[in-house]
Amino acid sequence: MSSYQELVAQREALDRQIDAARQAEQSKAIETVKSLIKQFELSADDCGFKAQKGAAKAKQVVPVKFRGPNGEGWSGRGRIPGWLAALESQGATRDQFRIA
Repeated sequence: MSSYQELVAQREALDRQIDAARQAEQSKAIETVKSLIKQFELSADDCGFKAQKGAAKAKQVVPVKFRGPNGEGWSGRGRIPGWLAALESQGATRDQFRIA
């Protein structure tokens, strides 16, 4: 039976072999993909990828549509804020707090 140290050394050797084999096969795969893309004139969209990796959409600022008595604001999107829910429960209407 092999000792612990011998088994660890074997595992490390196998890890190196695995990494080398992966790199070699990955290089071949990349060459194949590039060749197919060129041959069929494919775009990133054709392949189901985003055209620019990591390109984030610009956040769009939504204007405030409702203003509370203490200056609170709400765009009218998402969950109703607590201040407006409380005022509505007291009989106020949402339109009372609508701004142009």
